[in-house]
Amino acid sequence: MDRGLVTLAGTRSGATLLEEAAEHAVGANADLVLLSSFTQEEAEHDLEVLNRIDTSEHGRFGELMSTELAEEVGEQIAHNVLSAYDVEYTVVGAITDHRIGRRIIDEAERHDCDHVFLLSKPHSRIGDLGEAARRVVRHFDGFTTLGRERDPERHLARLRGDGRDYDVVINY
Repeated sequence: MDRGLVTLAGTRSGATLLEEAAEHAVGANADLVLLSSFTQEEAEHDLEVLNRIDTSEHGRFGELMSTELAEEVGEQIAHNVLSAYDVEYTVVGAITDHRIGRRIIDEAERHDCDHVFLLSKPHSRIGDLGEAARRVVRHFDGFTTLGRERDPERHLARLRGDGRDYDVVINY
């Protein structure tokens, strides 16, 4: 592996997959590209919540665009999970529609990646892959490592509109 693309999930399973990718990258002396993506609806919701709680004069979030929010969240995940690894990485923020599989392949090709690490959402049948995983496995010209999402609850990677769970720091 020369460069791997890892899709960030903000879940325990996502952290495990990122750690595995980091171990692989360290062993191969490779770089990682971390794809942090939201749908437009998720990004708009999170920006609205941030703007409500960011009342300071020099608010940090007021001017953020959706892709910048995705990058910021990706940077937080990377910082928390990869601090123990000596690996070079780049975070790419993306706003996607529901065709995330195509976006993963496009970003992998754009960044000259030869390995993709992603989670497959759990389905009722064993071996049944989610749409994105199916597309990547079928169409990506390189190695693919699939992890099974076992804990789909995001842990403070996404902002919630209730209570005080507005911290973007990920705690596992």
